[in-house]
Amino acid sequence: MDIRQFFNKKRAIDSVPDTSGSNSKSQKNADGSTNLSSLTSSSAPDLAPKGEDIKQIILANYPKQENNRSFQVNWYKRFLWLEYSQELNAAFCYACRQFQPNGRKGHTVYTYSGFSNWKNATDLKNGFPAHEKTAVHIKAMQMWNEKKIRDLTGTAVSTLINSDILQKYRYYVKSIAEIIQFLTVNELALRGNDDIEHEQERGLFLNLFKYTIKKDEKLAECLPHIPQNAKYTSPDIQNERIAILAEMVREQVVGDLKTADVPWFTLLEDGTRDKNNRENVSIGVRYVKNDKVFESLLGIYTTEKLDAKTFTNMTLNILNDNGIDTKHLLSQCYDGASVMSGHKGGVAALIQKSLGRFIPYVHCFNHRLHLVVVRTISEIDSIKHFFDQAVMLHEFFGHGKVAAIYWGKSIGRLLEQRWSGHIAIVKVIFSNYTEILRSLDEFKNDRSFICWSVYLSVKSVGIKSVMLEYDFRFTLVFMKKLLGLLEPADSALQARTISLKEANEIIKPVKNKIRDLRTNETYQSLANEASQLLKDTEAIPTEKRVPKLSVTMKEYLVMEKLPSEMSNKPNASKSGTEAEFFESLDLVLSLLNERFSDNDELITAISSIELFDLEKIKYLEKLGISLPTLEELAVVKDYMHNKPMSDIFAELYKQREVFKNTYALFATVYTLGCSTAVNESSFSTLTAINRPQRYSMSQPHCIILIRLVFNVIASNPVSFLVISSDSQARKT
Repeated sequence: MDIRQFFNKKRAIDSVPDTSGSNSKSQKNADGSTNLSSLTSSSAPDLAPKGEDIKQIILANYPKQENNRSFQVNWYKRFLWLEYSQELNAAFCYACRQFQPNGRKGHTVYTYSGFSNWKNATDLKNGFPAHEKTAVHIKAMQMWNEKKIRDLTGTAVSTLINSDILQKYRYYVKSIAEIIQFLTVNELALRGNDDIEHEQERGLFLNLFKYTIKKDEKLAECLPHIPQNAKYTSPDIQNERIAILAEMVREQVVGDLKTADVPWFTLLEDGTRDKNNRENVSIGVRYVKNDKVFESLLGIYTTEKLDAKTFTNMTLNILNDNGIDTKHLLSQCYDGASVMSGHKGGVAALIQKSLGRFIPYVHCFNHRLHLVVVRTISEIDSIKHFFDQAVMLHEFFGHGKVAAIYWGKSIGRLLEQRWSGHIAIVKVIFSNYTEILRSLDEFKNDRSFICWSVYLSVKSVGIKSVMLEYDFRFTLVFMKKLLGLLEPADSALQARTISLKEANEIIKPVKNKIRDLRTNETYQSLANEASQLLKDTEAIPTEKRVPKLSVTMKEYLVMEKLPSEMSNKPNASKSGTEAEFFESLDLVLSLLNERFSDNDELITAISSIELFDLEKIKYLEKLGISLPTLEELAVVKDYMHNKPMSDIFAELYKQREVFKNTYALFATVYTLGCSTAVNESSFSTLTAINRPQRYSMSQPHCIILIRLVFNVIASNPVSFLVISSDSQARKT
């Protein structure tokens, strides 16, 4: 993010370090309009007052919307604060955009995304007149008028200060902004706890700023000229700068969405509770731009009520506040919770009812796969018992003294929320099976460990006994095989570029491979592998104490092995395990068919687009998608005859001017999402930044802090933001 844009976005007209510059010039397009990136520093059009940089572009004909409405030039005379962006075909409020107080809160549509509802432009309740009556607009107009008076009387800050001193002020403020940017991008807390003894705060921001002063001679030269009451290092300034950075990222996301290859987008939404027990709702959008798929986060928002109506209203309001037209909402992708997926009262149904049209709901494919694994584990006793033992292994080897004698790979904690943890722990146990048994033996036979914890010593004996059982060994190799087949699908579904069409194509081979496992030959192969595990442990050196036989009790001692120990042999009964093997596969296949059987008509239609058969994709018209003509599809089919089908989307992008409607169809289909991976990533970021420094923040102070993270999609860096739990400085 260019730091110069940072200062163009926020002007301090009433303070000394004014970074705007009233005479700044901007780059113009060939048609005379100003670029959106220089919206805050553009030169004045003919209609603008002298010395102002308001963007009142006059065109012979303004672009019309689908309802035949367009921007009207006579609105400039009635609303002097009004300005127009030709690139976005949207109106902005110059006063609010430049001088909006209170951290730029208020009608965000007039400052970030732009107003484009021309039908209601002059409406008293929803249009320009309503905006004029808001408190933030009135305050911004007062500040704008004050600036005009300063310019006319020669009392502007930039004219009262020596140019060299002014440059030092600007460099000083720029350095502060860069430090804030560095900490936020790297998800680091700016403030720390107070050191009461030395009366100083141990925060990264102040410490890094002091370090920068030592290394930067130019910055050190600025310090003597900075007023003590305007150091720009207060918590309020930090929060304000972070908010500006976040607004810039959100504005970039919305701008990319509005200039996407097709206007359609998919809504991605998921929720979670943080460590402060607040419900956080992550909202993202999926769109196609320059033949690449992007999934970007609009933000994370908190809510107290957890009902479907609250989620629906919040979602629609956020889209409207960002200037995103809901008429282009193509599909919805959430998890399977009833509050989101309910057929009548869920968010998906309420959004369709509110917008008055059919908008398909897609249950996140990752969640579906997770539910398949969880259901299988809960219903098959041997599998459930196996993972219970895996939890015990994690707990046992988590003790310090036990971990010291174990040389294998760490046995991770099993998280029920993420099924990928199941395959990870299975792989660790399988590859370290011999080492785990060796460590259990060493712990059991070492008397120093027994004295340290008799409970753990007894537990080690029990764990080893279970691990030697045939049921445990067979389930281990069986889960390694079964979950291993599901793992590629899980990895693919977590990619943010995967579409609903591609996801459905991945699930099919997974079903086929699992179905292929259901043979006696496969069971026997897994049984042999389970037996081999026990043979590999025979080389483990064990020190068994030979009991001394009492002369008086010799006749009463039983020296034969007990039946329970005999059952540990590899040739023990396998009939129960074999039955559960086939039962498990039947259950998994049944659940896969059940979980991935909805949206059949939609999936059938999008799977047929590469056939260029108009009849097979007619269903897409139900979503409001415009289809190519039969003639165009015929030409495209013939054109693609000798082209590799794997590159069909990229090839159509090259010929998008020739096959405009066909490319639009493919881009729209790739807009259909199937996973909330971008929301899950935002929750991981939320957990990372929700550190102890922020636990004591009260609710009003815990909504403003924003962290910027970067997500790489198709080798293109795309920024997305997380509105998280932090704000004003608070002494802990």
